[in-house]
Amino acid sequence: MYDRIYGIIVIGVAWYTWYLIALFFIVHTLTKRKEKQYQIALESVVEELKDILIEEEPIMIENKLTLTDILKREPQYKDYAAVLDLLVELAQKRFDEYKFLVAKSQDETTEANFLQIISNWSEDPELHSEIFKRAVDTNIDMQTLQKRFAQRVWTGQVIPLGDGVRVITDDNTGNLPTGVSPVNSGLEGGEICFIISFIQADNYDEWYKNTFPQSEAEETNE
Repeated sequence: MYDRIYGIIVIGVAWYTWYLIALFFIVHTLTKRKEKQYQIALESVVEELKDILIEEEPIMIENKLTLTDILKREPQYKDYAAVLDLLVELAQKRFDEYKFLVAKSQDETTEANFLQIISNWSEDPELHSEIFKRAVDTNIDMQTLQKRFAQRVWTGQVIPLGDGVRVITDDNTGNLPTGVSPVNSGLEGGEICFIISFIQADNYDEWYKNTFPQSEAEETNE
C-alpha cells in the first residue's frame, strides 16, 4: 500500500515539474514576443524622428553679392520675368485667401475703383525671401518692375478681370495706380502690397476725358 502511495506521489511530482517547465517556456516565449514588438515599435519611432530631423535641417544660403553687384549688375528680361512670376504667385495666393481691401468709387467717370492686396512676411516667408533674393541678386530696377507688373494686371495675368472691366495703369498723377510696392527688403516683418485700379469699360471714355483734359484740348485745337 505504501508503495502505491509513493508511486502516486512520484507521478504527481513529475507532472507538477513538467507543468512548471511548460509554464516557464510559455511565459518566456510571450515575453520574447513582447520584447520583439517593443523593439520594432522603438525602431519605427527612431526612423520617423530621423526623417523629421533630416526634413527640418536648415538650408544654408551662401550670399556671394558684393556692393558693386548691387550697384552695377544689369538685369536681363528673364530676370524680370522670374521675379514677376513669383510676385504673381504671391498676389494670387493672398487674393484667393481674401487678404485684400476694396474701395469702390462713387463716380467712375472721375475716380477709379481701388483694390489692395497685402501679403505679410509671416504668411509666406519662403516666397517673400525668394522674391527679395532674386530681385537683389539681379539688381532689378523697381520702377521697371512695377510698370511690368501693371502690364500683367492689365492683360489679366494676375487676377481674373471678368467682363467689361478696364484696368487703369495711368491716371495722369505721375504715380502708378496699378502696381506693386518696392521689393527691396528681405527683413522679417515686412510686407508686399499690390494695388489695382479699375473701372467699368463703359465709363472709360468719360473717365479719360476728365482725367486727361489736356489731351481733349489738344484734339479740339487740332
